[in-house]
Amino acid sequence: MITIAFLISSTALLLAAGYAALLRQAIRVWRRIPETAIDDGWRPQTRISVLIPARNESENIGACLESVLKQAYPPELTEVIVIDDHSEDETAAMVRAVRDPRLKLLQLADFPEYLLPEVALKKQAVTLGVHRAGGELIVCTDADCIVPADWLRYHAWCFERENCLFTGGPVNFFRESSLLERFQSLDYLGMMLLTGTGIFTGHFHLSNGANLSYSRKAFLDAGGYEDNRHLGSGDDWLLSMKMAKRFPGRIQFLKNAAAAVRTRAMPTLKTFIRQRKRWASKSGAYHQWRLVGTQGLVFLLCWSLLLGLIALPWAGSLALSLLLVAWTVKGLADYFFLREGAVFFDRRDLLQSYIQAQFLHVLYFAGIGLAGLFFRQYQWKGRVSR
Repeated sequence: MITIAFLISSTALLLAAGYAALLRQAIRVWRRIPETAIDDGWRPQTRISVLIPARNESENIGACLESVLKQAYPPELTEVIVIDDHSEDETAAMVRAVRDPRLKLLQLADFPEYLLPEVALKKQAVTLGVHRAGGELIVCTDADCIVPADWLRYHAWCFERENCLFTGGPVNFFRESSLLERFQSLDYLGMMLLTGTGIFTGHFHLSNGANLSYSRKAFLDAGGYEDNRHLGSGDDWLLSMKMAKRFPGRIQFLKNAAAAVRTRAMPTLKTFIRQRKRWASKSGAYHQWRLVGTQGLVFLLCWSLLLGLIALPWAGSLALSLLLVAWTVKGLADYFFLREGAVFFDRRDLLQSYIQAQFLHVLYFAGIGLAGLFFRQYQWKGRVSR
């Protein structure tokens, strides 16, 4: 067992060194990404359609619509379309109660031509919204989000002045009340940095459906979700990959903290695991080797660190030292990486929970990574999907 413990610890250290090198490079790239800034005096000309797919969001849809309808964007250039995906609560009624000529409600159940077997209904809801949209630029968010006042101006700027056909924007959690929620916020900071660096370098393309925009024509020309609509998730990441392949050089990350959309973290361990299983379920659809390789490295690193702890009773002093160094290398690499995001998004307060979150991250990535490989079925908002 001493030999096995030594092999595990030395493997963990090698993987940790590679991991640290990747994060160091990611920080360098992140600092090179120009911050998106709107020129003084600029007046947008683009008609925008905001799409908000919603299912059982009666607790959140009111605040979401309030923030969307208070945009510092010309009202005559704005329409807001809520696509109700078979909600079983008062979501649709709450949307109808909002009196604003810019607001439209579409109920997916009223369009049987979109209700195809073995097809993800959220993607069909978004597709319906695109087909019914009158805007040249589609801007998407989720029904449980709060958007900043200049949100549409930033997306219109990227479309008009930076010639982007697809723009992914930042998403942050807020109002955390537990260690689990603060862990998710820290994890999301890292995801935002990776999203920005991946898009900037063109090495991989991530995005979040809570804050993205794309040309309506480009979406239709690329075929929308035609080749992945059977997958229950991936309305954001898979679309960004497809658009990047179809329109190289026309994809951008909106790097500005003032454009960040806010949402709540999952409040319980059960809902958190369900959410992350849903995200992990689309890993088999990735066709970008750098992204797959990075995820594989982190997965193996986390498992080697855990196995090293399990083997401690049989470890010699050398194996123990190597394992301690491996944990330290990963911990420091994560700290400097997440600090970069915490400073940019003005969330330095989250670093107070960093040490606890570090151990949660190892457990989380090892467990969810395994679940994503072998258990593709998940439950989300009352539905069982794959």
